[in-house]
Amino acid sequence: MRPWGVLIGFDGNDSPLVAFANNPQSTAIPASCTVPLRRDNAGSKVALIFADGNIGQPMIIGLVKNNIKEGPSPSPAKIVVDEDDSLTVTAKHQITLQCGDASITLTKDGKILFRGHYISSHASGMQTIKGGSVQIN
Repeated sequence: MRPWGVLIGFDGNDSPLVAFANNPQSTAIPASCTVPLRRDNAGSKVALIFADGNIGQPMIIGLVKNNIKEGPSPSPAKIVVDEDDSLTVTAKHQITLQCGDASITLTKDGKILFRGHYISSHASGMQTIKGGSVQIN
């Protein structure tokens, strides 16, 4: 198991959220921490140990220094979990969610791109399609 992960952000209780190889959950999980972290550390590589060897209990023991760049850097992507468990992901240019051949991409110029072999849309209420123009086939 690799002794590092990535600080994704913080949850509503200000607990750091980490992603790492062999994570037993499909999402970032809260970690204990032995070092001070700031919100602008999100996206940084962190050194991890696991309480009692339990992979479900990560502990951040430091930032990995070779991941820190000198001088001004572009604003990092941000992931925020609000108190009501709302998740907001912010990036400067583009966000892509991908699983296999399927993806959803949001671009800074306002485009939303869905890609996949099969795309299905269902609504329990009214489904509306609006646009300056609508092209089907």
